[in-house]
Amino acid sequence: MVSKGWSYPNPIASFPDLGNTVFIALFGLEDLPPHVAIVHNKTMFSLTIRGVEAYQDATRLLRKVWTKKQCALVECKPFGNAELISTTYNSFEALKPGNSCIDPLLLLFKSASEIVPSKPFLHGLLLALSEAGLIKNCYTSSIWNDAFVLADYAQTDIDKRIEKLGS
Repeated sequence: MVSKGWSYPNPIASFPDLGNTVFIALFGLEDLPPHVAIVHNKTMFSLTIRGVEAYQDATRLLRKVWTKKQCALVECKPFGNAELISTTYNSFEALKPGNSCIDPLLLLFKSASEIVPSKPFLHGLLLALSEAGLIKNCYTSSIWNDAFVLADYAQTDIDKRIEKLGS
């Protein structure tokens, strides 16, 4: 049985405007854990097994994933700037077992908003952001019983996924 890690009631089912705001992007919703990236004014930063990837205008990429119903975008109240995000992401090396694509986000929110989740995983970060009133909306192409639900997971789940992607 999978326990609930974080949920957002009544998510918006339309694709949002990515300009002038910050989103936490979740990819591969059929897998646990999903991949996570940050979108700041249309620029997306992602930590992958190949290293840090940056997309100047991520709209086309995100729309493509969106149409496959494998994406959620959690809109956050603005924080930091593009330089802070770029510097933070570029301080990380490629993913390997023992770390996670959420690590740069944890550092970003800690330095910009003093948010330190009780669990160092996506569901812990989203819960901490919700409690601090920093989440504006959740957009998803997959509506699940009038709520978007992200299940709980552990580092072993992350490590298995990284090993699978690396093989």
